[in-house]
Amino acid sequence: MNFKLLYFCFFTPLIIFSQQEKTYNAYRTQNAYNKLIYKITKSGTALEEPVEGSPYYFDNFQEGKILIKNIPEDKIYSLRYNAFTDEVEVQNNNGFDFLIKNTNVSLTIGTDKYIYFPFQSKEKNKNIKLGFFKCVFNGKKIMLLESKRKKIKEGKKAQTSLTNSFPSKYVDHITYYLVKNSENIAKPIKLRKKEIISTIDSKHQKEMASFIKENQLNLKSINDLITFFKHYNSLLNEQ
Repeated sequence: MNFKLLYFCFFTPLIIFSQQEKTYNAYRTQNAYNKLIYKITKSGTALEEPVEGSPYYFDNFQEGKILIKNIPEDKIYSLRYNAFTDEVEVQNNNGFDFLIKNTNVSLTIGTDKYIYFPFQSKEKNKNIKLGFFKCVFNGKKIMLLESKRKKIKEGKKAQTSLTNSFPSKYVDHITYYLVKNSENIAKPIKLRKKEIISTIDSKHQKEMASFIKENQLNLKSINDLITFFKHYNSLLNEQ
């Protein structure tokens, strides 16, 4: 009888504490997502005149998930990436809001994963900026990212009655970036054999050049580009 009483007095508080801890952790996780959603802003870029085409590669919202530090929330959202403003739009009953930009926040739209990541600009000063990228290959040593943006090509007004006007229009602007784990900065790469070979470790350059030739890779093809970096990543893993 005394043993049962001792067992009850000792273990019951531990069980209650364990349950409370699980509840508290679940609350903290849910609270983090709530703050994320509450911080969705309604700022956007308003265009003064109509532009031909679309700022989206996919006009329709798609099912997706929001992740904090790679941990997904259970809730399914309707998401869409605006390639002109570099914003992720979250559909609601009144239209849509914009997801906050934070390097701890990533997301999936359909089958594609997007991350918000620092990158080296292509400008002469090579400033470090932040933007959304689609992750096309994620290895242990390297990561290949795709920046699929839209820019506006300015139109021209007719100067005389004999010339035609050309409206402003959205044009595709796609750039690929390589991330080395040792640097943790996305750097732009040009899709030329010589340029890509120069971005990799010098001791693997000759072997990778042979790999391109033997497999007849066209590095302007995204599938062949992924094949190239998958093989290169496997060589790095062997070191």
